[in-house]
Amino acid sequence: MTIHLGYYQFEPKLGQKAENLQQVSTVLARYAGPLDILVLPELFNTGYYFTSIQEVLSLSESPQGETYQTLKKLAKTKNCYIFGGFAEREGDHAYNSSMLVAPSGEQWIYR
Repeated sequence: MTIHLGYYQFEPKLGQKAENLQQVSTVLARYAGPLDILVLPELFNTGYYFTSIQEVLSLSESPQGETYQTLKKLAKTKNCYIFGGFAEREGDHAYNSSMLVAPSGEQWIYR
């Protein structure tokens, strides 16, 4: 069995969640090859070098948030699994978490 694994390495723009998600969507839409699993960078949706905990909390989201909704749509469209890091929020806490999204929309979180 052959598995087609891809990765997209880019420098996410700090605090520009919509722009970073759109960049991933655009690149994946242009990719025509076979793909079973796509790996995205750590904190690909928010950027990485936060200046304060308040900034992290303002950009973090629940596991069902905007990032998941975008990856769920892309995974279904491309019929592949997508793995990427995001700032997860639970109450007053933020975590550097990873999310794996299946073509079915099923999701797994690693904190």
